[in-house]
This record gives sequence, structure tokens and C-alpha cells, in this order.
Amino acid sequence: MNIIFKKDTWQEIYYSLRNNKLRTFLTMIGVGWGMFLYVSLLGAAKGMENGFDKLFSGFATNSIFLWAQNTSIPYDGFPKGRQVHLKLADIDMLKRKIPEIDYISPQNSRGNFGNAGEQMSKNGKSATYTLNGDYPLGNKISEKKLIFGRYLNDADISGNKNVVVIGEEVYKNFFDAKKNENPLGKSINIKGIFFNVIGVFRVKKGGGLENDQTVFIPLSTFTKMYNNGDNVDFFAIVSKPNADVNNVETKVKQQLKSKNNVSPDDTNAFGTFNLGKEFKKLTGFLTGMQLLTIIVGTLTILAGVIAISNILLITVKERNQGNRDQKSFGRKTFGSKKPDFAGKCGDHAFVRITRVHVGDFCLNDFGYSNQRSGFFPVLQSDGKLRKRFCSDGGNGNFRINHWDDSGATSSENQTN
Repeated sequence: MNIIFKKDTWQEIYYSLRNNKLRTFLTMIGVGWGMFLYVSLLGAAKGMENGFDKLFSGFATNSIFLWAQNTSIPYDGFPKGRQVHLKLADIDMLKRKIPEIDYISPQNSRGNFGNAGEQMSKNGKSATYTLNGDYPLGNKISEKKLIFGRYLNDADISGNKNVVVIGEEVYKNFFDAKKNENPLGKSINIKGIFFNVIGVFRVKKGGGLENDQTVFIPLSTFTKMYNNGDNVDFFAIVSKPNADVNNVETKVKQQLKSKNNVSPDDTNAFGTFNLGKEFKKLTGFLTGMQLLTIIVGTLTILAGVIAISNILLITVKERNQGNRDQKSFGRKTFGSKKPDFAGKCGDHAFVRITRVHVGDFCLNDFGYSNQRSGFFPVLQSDGKLRKRFCSDGGNGNFRINHWDDSGATSSENQTN
């Protein structure tokens, strides 16, 4: 690592960049563009992942929404076009026959499914909003951010209480939001009946099954107001974590068709929205984006390694060529005493193998450096004797010199 802080290293880098401006510029453009693509893809993939996480936060992503429609096939003596209804009793039946179901939340509504909303008023102000009859479990499927009070509980359902949870827009219309008026315990009029406000919720932007112009009352109270009996507009069905949501959807439809005398081939009797299936599609898309980012990132890094390696190789070749030219004139070569990083990358070659001259090069000594031109260390013995090869001119003869610690030398000639 000390080579990074040496002056000679940076002088050589500066020399290479100054004398190869076009190559340096093109390399910077190529590597920079690759890194730009890599960072852009990585940011896009992570941004989409964060966006989907925010969109589905508070949702039971393994849920199915099911509602009843008209039959499209005559079956078992019943005509085509018969209206099918969901019943509260269907909840226990489905949970008993399909163990993969975790829980089911029924809901009735005015203002959804194409029907009109409900007129509401307070202190001379009136407006039409969506009215939903819900169970406490509904808040587990689509969690609402409460800014005042609480959501519905089991006591509200069992007691048929006239309590209401309103959206933020409803609160702003009926109460003084600028002064942060507390609406809890105050009442609003819904269909001629006064309901006490127990909570106010806010829907996050870009998400939620509801909007800020929705109000919730206990399902039991809703059923009593509209004389619906045990009819339910739709079920929100949540499967267990390890269950196959598509399989649960199929089983639910089969059980309801069998109970309501609907043809097994009738695809119109019950409508569904499989949130779990759609969520898996989104997660699959995100997985593909992440895989693409990994591939592009790997190729970008590989391209950068190849580009830098080529620069180092070209730099080494150019410097070695300069060294040969200088040696032919008997001059000292740059960096001959202390080989630099570039020299370590490129100056590993054998000399005079089978009379093939591949040029002079620099090599680190094992524990000592060689200052004599033309000599390089090859072997260090365990005793006091060291051996070095040296070239005796260009006649193909080699001499092995022996040094002991006293500095005396002996030699023997070897003919190549």
C-alpha cells in the first residue's frame, strides 16, 4: 500500500494521463456511463419497492374481496339471471370447511357498487358521503390512521350502538378543523338518526380502499337501519400466511356455488378481487428489476475492470518500450531501483529462454536489492552461498557467480 503514497507513482499516472488524453476521456465516459446506468437502475428498483411498500402498508396483502352477482347459467331448475346473496351465516360455514381461511370481515355499503351515498348533516350543513357498515376486523384488513379517537369495537357491534368513525374530509366539513376542534362525543345526523363521533381517520395519499369522504358505523346498526336481515354486500377474506390465496379463492367460490345452487361452470355468480394474486405479480416484477440491476451492476464492474486493466497494460507496454530505448543508449531507466505498481503488473517475463530474448525487466529481490545493471536474483540458498545468473554479453554464454559473506566470488561458465 505504500506505493500509493510514493511520488513516482503519481508522476507516472500524471504522465500517462497527459500523454493519452483521448484514451483517458473515452475511458472516463464509458465507466461513468456504466456507473450512471447502474445507480439509476438501483435507485429505480429501490424507489419502486419503497413505493409499493408504502402503498400496501397497513393492508392484508393475502386477502380476497368477494361479492354476489347474478347467475349466467340456468341450473337445477333455477333460471338464468337469478340474484345471489351473501349471508352472515356463510362466514362460519366457510371457515369450517376451508381451514386455510384466517378470518372473514363482512361489510355493507351505501355509495359503493354503483348505489348512491347517504345524506348526512350537522348544524345546517349537509352533504352526501359513503356509508359503510363494518366489523372491527375490517380495520385489520385495511388499517386506518386515526387522528382522533378509536375505531369500532365488538361492544359497538353487539350493542347496535349509534356510533360513527368519519373521514377527515367529513370532519373538515362538519367541524372547525382550522381550530383543531375535537369532534369526539359530538353527533352528526345520518338518515334522521344521530350518531356520536368516536373517531376520525385519515387516508394516506395514493393508498387505501376507502377515501376521506367515507364514514363507518357498526354493521349490526347498518343492518337495522336498512332492514337488510342477514344479507351482506361483500366479504373480505384473509387467508393464513402459508396458504395459497388462489386456491382459497377457488374453494370459497365452490362452497358458495354449492350452497346457493349455482352451476359449477358459472363464472358470473360471484365476483372477486384477489389482492394476494395482484401483490404477487408486483413482487415478481420487483424481483425481476432487482435481478436486472444485479446483472447490469456486475457487467458494469466487469467492464470497468477490463477498461482499467487495458489502460495498465498499455501503460506498461509503453514504459517498457521506453526502458528498452533508454537501455540501448546506456541510460538508467525510470523506476529501475524501486519497481512501481505498473511494473509489478506487467514486468514478469523470463529472460533468454532457448535463445529467445524477451527484454530486460525489474524484479523485487528476496531480501536485498540489486544495483548492478544486467543482474537479477533467481535463487537464495539456505546457507551462506547465494547464486545469481548473469548474461555474458550477447554470445549465448552464461556465468554463475557465487558470493559468500566475505564478498569473495567464484564463477563457472555455462554454455547455452
